[in-house]
Amino acid sequence: AVVSTQSTGAFIRSQIVPKTTEDSSPANFGTFVKAFLDRIIKTYPSCHVFHLIFDSYIEVSLKGPERSRRNERGAIKFAKIDSSTRLPHQMEKLWRCNQNKVLLQQFVQEEVKVLAPSYGVGFVFSGTIQNNSTLTPAESVGISTIPTEIEELVLNIEEADMRLIPHISWHIANFSCTDAVVESNDTDVVVLLLFYMHEFIAAGLQHLWIHFGKGKTESFIPIHDMFHSFGRDYCKLVLKAHIGSGCDYLSKIGTKKAALLSDLSLLATFGESPILTDNEVIIAERYLLIWCKCTME
Repeated sequence: AVVSTQSTGAFIRSQIVPKTTEDSSPANFGTFVKAFLDRIIKTYPSCHVFHLIFDSYIEVSLKGPERSRRNERGAIKFAKIDSSTRLPHQMEKLWRCNQNKVLLQQFVQEEVKVLAPSYGVGFVFSGTIQNNSTLTPAESVGISTIPTEIEELVLNIEEADMRLIPHISWHIANFSCTDAVVESNDTDVVVLLLFYMHEFIAAGLQHLWIHFGKGKTESFIPIHDMFHSFGRDYCKLVLKAHIGSGCDYLSKIGTKKAALLSDLSLLATFGESPILTDNEVIIAERYLLIWCKCTME
């Protein structure tokens, strides 16, 4: 399929196969992937290119200890996953094994390649980092103007939330796109999109939505409006407060609400240069004490 130069991009960071199995769920993984594609095509009818963004699961990782704590215990381990493999009744046990996640990503990518021609849209699959430190490139299917392997998207980025950012930048540059939508239920993604919105705007993007929540909480949040309302400086402060109060790599401390209601201006210079000064550390500690509603002696 030839993709329009004005195509809207969709970036899927949400779970393709859910963490729990409902009574109405398809019986096997092949049916689930087909249902997933049907849903995103229906949900984003103006999108002509879909990016599927994957995590990397490597043994030596900053997230390793936390993953080890949550995973493996009582896990169901699959030797392979194909279109006829039935979904386990206890899906949470599938997610406890990182190797299952790798197998599932590989299956989803191959299955989408097979099904893509019938949808008439293009797909881009993010690369990953292998345990031997090999970086795999992103791959495309159904986009005649783009090579199958995308060398510009060979990324040494483990976390899918962060890998999403260069995918958006690449899409804007290659398709002159002015509109994009990200599907994710992760607060980390919202904060990152706000932080990088000024770069997206400079590259030509005008509108960026995040499709957040489901059911009664489902909504399309206009990141571009939030960015213009908050301003670039405040969006930078929000990222600092978010990381400090707990993110993918750091344990949670207090609440996000308390972090945002504290005096964010104290973080204005924190982390802006490669080397932290003693004064910046003292000011950051003052912010932390205010945040924790303590009194500095």
